[in-house]
Amino acid sequence: MDEELRERHRADLLQVLAYSTLSDANRIISCLVYPCRKQTWQSLRKRGMVYHHASLNAGKRNIILVLTAIPMEAKMEEVIETLAAAVT
Repeated sequence: MDEELRERHRADLLQVLAYSTLSDANRIISCLVYPCRKQTWQSLRKRGMVYHHASLNAGKRNIILVLTAIPMEAKMEEVIETLAAAVT
């Protein structure tokens, strides 16, 4: 099961990176957002692990990949705050 999950995650990453090539901008931010349980999200927030960044260079372009999780039942303000922090 772990290998299958890794393969799915890898496919998601490749897809979001493929979408990032559609822009000619010098700086591109691509986000991959996964749903999670509220308890999981709260635990991630407490540990400062609710999102992760990776930076890739493709020629003159800088692609910033943001991986994050959002609980389906969170307050909208919390979700917006988290997403804003992730992409700045």
